[in-house]
Amino acid sequence: MKNLIYLSITITLLLFSCQKDQVILEQEAPIIQTETTDAFYLDRSTVEERYPSVFQEDWIIQQQQNNSRSNCYWNVVAPGTPNALSQAVTDACDYGIIYLEEGVHSQTELLMINKPVKIIGAAGAVLQLSPEAIYPEESGATAMNPAIHVQNTRDFLIQDLTIESTTEAGQDILFENSMRCAIMRNTFTGFQFSGVIEKSDQTVIMYNTITTSSIWQAGETNAHA
Repeated sequence: MKNLIYLSITITLLLFSCQKDQVILEQEAPIIQTETTDAFYLDRSTVEERYPSVFQEDWIIQQQQNNSRSNCYWNVVAPGTPNALSQAVTDACDYGIIYLEEGVHSQTELLMINKPVKIIGAAGAVLQLSPEAIYPEESGATAMNPAIHVQNTRDFLIQDLTIESTTEAGQDILFENSMRCAIMRNTFTGFQFSGVIEKSDQTVIMYNTITTSSIWQAGETNAHA
């Protein structure tokens, strides 16, 4: 009789244990949520309206006629002075135009862009940058060391320039947390990374010619457009 009582108690405990485990499993079951993201596409008419300097042939001429003298809206930069572009960005007002004349403009220090400006080159304007070579870290991550860093702004445009890396390496331009920016009608040569976009919605990249660095041929690192 005692054996039957012990058996009955054991079975009851086992059933209670199974029920308890089942409840715990149900409580810990993962909740799967689906998120929907509405993609945003720029149509051609919006791009043409936003960047008239690219699509209207007489737009630059009109700006020159309306701004015969340099001011914070229209700032003309002559070639030959290293890092003159940095000072021009500092002097420019919001939504101002920095116009690089024909010739070589050298930038040996980091060019920070933290305001909405347009950098536009005349025919034959060359912007030479000197970025550091980029090598992946041991973790596999790649540190970005751009020559031009567009950060925490909007409506930046760089247009009609031949942009060269004097080191045949490094990164040209990084957009970080900057929306409605554009790279239009430029020629890039000698960079490992020509452009990187991070949290910068509605960035437009059109009509550019990109030739990467040949540094990858040495087998030490990579090069990407």
